[in-house]
Amino acid sequence: MDCESFLSSIGFMPTDRALAQGREAFRRAMALGLAGQPGGLPMLPSYLPLNRRRPTGEALVLDAGGTNLRTAHVRLTEDGMEILARKDRPMPGTKGRLSREAFFRSLAEDAAAMMASPLPIGFCFSFTADILPDGDARVLYLDKELQVDGLVGDTVATGLREALHALGAPAPTRIRVMNDAPAALLGAVTQHPGTDGCIGMILGTGFNCCYGEENRRITKAPALQAQEGRSIINIESGAFSLMTPSPADLLVRKGSIDPDQSVLEKMLSGAYQGSLLGALLKLAAEQGMLANPEVLTHVHPTAIDVSKMVNGHSCLLEEAFPDARDKALLRELSMAIVRRAVLLVSMTLHGILDEIGVREQPVLLAVEGSTYWKNPLLQQLLAEAMADCPVKFVRTEEANLLGAAAGVVGKTE
Repeated sequence: MDCESFLSSIGFMPTDRALAQGREAFRRAMALGLAGQPGGLPMLPSYLPLNRRRPTGEALVLDAGGTNLRTAHVRLTEDGMEILARKDRPMPGTKGRLSREAFFRSLAEDAAAMMASPLPIGFCFSFTADILPDGDARVLYLDKELQVDGLVGDTVATGLREALHALGAPAPTRIRVMNDAPAALLGAVTQHPGTDGCIGMILGTGFNCCYGEENRRITKAPALQAQEGRSIINIESGAFSLMTPSPADLLVRKGSIDPDQSVLEKMLSGAYQGSLLGALLKLAAEQGMLANPEVLTHVHPTAIDVSKMVNGHSCLLEEAFPDARDKALLRELSMAIVRRAVLLVSMTLHGILDEIGVREQPVLLAVEGSTYWKNPLLQQLLAEAMADCPVKFVRTEEANLLGAAAGVVGKTE
């Protein structure tokens, strides 16, 4: 059996019809989510208006991502952002299970080391949380394989504030929590003021999108709906679950800590591309397609392996397979993973554009995440897939840090 026949036999690549249906289902799920109705996407209000100016001032920012925790003391000026101090390290709770207390203490220790005097804190929290009108956020569920006991249902700004107090650190003047997609979009819009149509997308360890929505359409939040202007809505697009999974997807979900959460995210994001390749190899071996199936017992594919192979670079994973046919299959399966990711991301973006009704003026598409920016082929294929839409792909340096700071420094307009 050749690779194309194998992928077809397990339904790995979505058909044109399935993508068209998924696009419409995604649009409907957005509309339902804005109204707070069953069957909708989370569509979480960020309570962040879109800035019409560049805010100035100093802030402490925490960027808690699926892979790394970044803490920085920054100064925003009319010319941009200056990083006065910074620390990067692996995200607590991704290398082993932590208690809620240990998690917040770990974050607070990094923050306290940079906060000699009271500062506002912009907290970019890249996990699913319901942002509250006062700037705090209640954790809805944990994704990206984060393991922190007692964090679900907790409020993260309150937890950080309590941990800082326990350490004797200066009390922050304000803490505003935001998801990574709104932070990235706000960072980009701060650098491109006056943009009307705008979408933020994270394609890295995880997958998420956000966009600027007219407040009057956010009927699930009456207080916000009554205000003029537009606010950033965190779609939590990775939670979309209406695409038919393949056996490989089911294997990936079974091996995750949250099998029924972040279903679309598990089909395309960096945290799961290696697992997808491993699952496809396992299924291919069962079909007798591997000359040396015993190799699978000691290899652990990663998204980096996938990216290297589809872009024509060698990698250690490929070297572990001595047979030339197995090496060729590795590359074909990796290409399928990337091509399918592009189809699903394009489906999502088209669904968003359908819902917000922007079809003529250029739409700012602020993209962040290593799975996108470190994979040139994926970038090329996605640009081709979106060629029928008036979108402008932009990358803003340190977008999450800039957006987290911009959301908490001064007043937004």
